[in-house]
Amino acid sequence: MTTEITLESLCGEHLLSGVDFSERTVERYGSTETVNVCRFRLDGTTYVAMEDPADGYRSSMGSLTTEEGPTTNEWSPVRVVGSMSAGGDYGQTNETLELRDVVTGETVLRVGTDNTEDYYPWWVAEFDPTALAHNKDKP
Repeated sequence: MTTEITLESLCGEHLLSGVDFSERTVERYGSTETVNVCRFRLDGTTYVAMEDPADGYRSSMGSLTTEEGPTTNEWSPVRVVGSMSAGGDYGQTNETLELRDVVTGETVLRVGTDNTEDYYPWWVAEFDPTALAHNKDKP
């Protein structure tokens, strides 16, 4: 069963244990379309963020739901803190969740929509495994 979730509800401390990316075919306006998907596992729950490609020039996060099962890439849980992204360098408004590793303070995952108040918003799904504390000693 899927449940619609808000990014704001994921603010605070969590255990992150997986992230993966894929594409899915969805029905939209009477036809099918391929969209980008970012799945991430917090506190044992798999969250699914799906892109809304809009018209090919603009995009945004279309939905955030949960689903059963693990992500493709899994590791021992890492403590992260979720917060909503601050505005960009040029004053744009973002609706993007940032998950930061508690030990390194670095951003591990960003997902949502940047530049929401402009004519060209864009879908954000960025994962940086080098920001995880347990990867700091790896070359």
